[in-house]
Amino acid sequence: MSRRALLGAGVAAALAAVPAFVVRMHLGWAAWMRAHGLPLPARTPWGWLRVWAREVAAIAHLVAWHVTLPAAHRVRTPARVQGAPVLCVHGYGQDASNFHGLRRLLHARGRPTAAVTLAVGPAEFAAYVRALDRALRRLLADTGADRVDVVCHSMGGLVLRSALDRAPDLRARIGRVVTLGTPHRGTGAARGRALWLPEPRVMAAGSAWTQATPRLRALLPGRPVTAIGSVDDTTVYPVDAALDDGDAQVRLEGTGHAGLLVAWSSLGHVLAALDRPAAP
Repeated sequence: MSRRALLGAGVAAALAAVPAFVVRMHLGWAAWMRAHGLPLPARTPWGWLRVWAREVAAIAHLVAWHVTLPAAHRVRTPARVQGAPVLCVHGYGQDASNFHGLRRLLHARGRPTAAVTLAVGPAEFAAYVRALDRALRRLLADTGADRVDVVCHSMGGLVLRSALDRAPDLRARIGRVVTLGTPHRGTGAARGRALWLPEPRVMAAGSAWTQATPRLRALLPGRPVTAIGSVDDTTVYPVDAALDDGDAQVRLEGTGHAGLLVAWSSLGHVLAALDRPAAP
């Protein structure tokens, strides 16, 4: 069998497992929410099926981008630049290809973009932080911009928080920040055997890291920080944990964790957040 055929078979097998994965994540999320006395969205069985189907489709998009696109993206500069460059920061177990859809939208609006692949996990959190520090400095040097805007998905928002805490000189070079499903106060999904890994230990609800590390709003006083979360995110929950660190908060419904990177219901808010007036 050729390499291409083997790759195709592997991708097909991975996609076939996605529906079961989505349902399993839903069941774990629902059990945690009930155990903590938190309400679930009121839906008919068909309504839940639609939510699951959208998340399956979103994951399929991410898998396709991962297979067909390079893991590390160079700076894309439109012919006519309008606005600060944007650095996209992925979450746990992902890579730069996650932001293909958003970067196309930003490029059409005249925004230079770059996306970083931080590390291949499991890895100590400091490895992600060092990679982001290098990416921020490289983008500033490559574009000559005074400031860069940052869009983070999931754990990427925590990595940015740690990078700015460790490098005060970078804080003045950040314009706007948008987080998508970032577990600012941790997530109920980081529990049990997952805590054997270094990244979930950081993201656990009430972890020592989340309590000791300054929040983005404290690190970037006066800067626009928009937090986007969904009540149907079965990876980062409850939704208030994803909204906690934003001076502007966007609460979505019907969009899953992967869908935050794909659905217009999410990406439209990202574009609006990147248009917010920045502090001088």
